[in-house]
Amino acid sequence: MQSIGRFYALFRGILRRQSLSWLKPSVCLLVLASCAATKSRGGFERAAVDLDASGLGLNCSVYAFVKLSSLGSEQMSAFERLVSGMVEVVSCERVTGVIDYLIKVVATDIQGYDHFLRRKLLKELLISDVESHIVVAHTEVDRPCR
Repeated sequence: MQSIGRFYALFRGILRRQSLSWLKPSVCLLVLASCAATKSRGGFERAAVDLDASGLGLNCSVYAFVKLSSLGSEQMSAFERLVSGMVEVVSCERVTGVIDYLIKVVATDIQGYDHFLRRKLLKELLISDVESHIVVAHTEVDRPCR
């Protein structure tokens, strides 16, 4: 049980550095218990956890179509670096057409997304336009790619 305490402190430190310190301690303990069980069966080099966003209090998913002010290699790299540092962005894809990027953002609620949009994303001069599409329902499709 003492090792769980050390894991918990380490995990909370990682969450704090990643701006995820709002996660509930019970969620952290659940993840740590799972890691400890795996470690006791022989260890692991790397672990990944598939978390339910709504279970973490992230009840708002948004797909944002992002248009850059100008499209060049430097601007694309700068945008990709920018969103890779934003914990709210869970995926980023460069696409063809009138928009340049499709990003998926998770937030606590619509006000949380609005805060992200105004205070983080739109303050960047390399973005000329963002069109937001809020997810109203999710259907799980669990099948292999063909």
